[in-house]
Amino acid sequence: MPGHSHDRATDRAAALLRELDSLKTDEPMLAKPLEQLAARLFDMTALAMATILVVTAFSLVKLVVSGSPSENEQRDLFRPPTTRESLATAASTLAILLVYETATTARWRQTLGKGLLGLRLVTARDRQRPGWRRVAGRCLVWAVPFAIAAAFWSAPIVYGATILTAVIWLWALWDKDHRGLHDIVAGTVVIRPR
Repeated sequence: MPGHSHDRATDRAAALLRELDSLKTDEPMLAKPLEQLAARLFDMTALAMATILVVTAFSLVKLVVSGSPSENEQRDLFRPPTTRESLATAASTLAILLVYETATTARWRQTLGKGLLGLRLVTARDRQRPGWRRVAGRCLVWAVPFAIAAAFWSAPIVYGATILTAVIWLWALWDKDHRGLHDIVAGTVVIRPR
């Protein structure tokens, strides 16, 4: 019965091909948590480098205009910031993150990092473009604790805010739709279009 087993194998192969064909869809895939994290790290690195360049440029201009720094100014470079300075730093960091994230994501559905990896942000319910308010709210959920962690030198504040930010982002590892807490709050999901 050699021909009979061949027919069974052919039938089984044909059934598998039909099953695979039924899986083809234009529906986008959910982005994997590590893809999302890689996009976030790219964005944060790019923003940090841009911020360092701007701060360095302003410092150089100040140095050229006012001359060499006094001993007090040199000493002040290494002191911990005051609460007022920390609050100003947190507010500035939050503003930069909010403008960058909201402008790029609301306009193009992606930041530079997401674009580099081919990811997009859409609404969870109907996979449409999220509006400005939804994107801004999504950003605020993670950017507030991040800005606090970046601005304050008090260990309990830094550790607490850093842990909170990590939980917000890494929640995607446990969520069935790979959504961080910021996505759940905003009703969004990161996808990879086909």
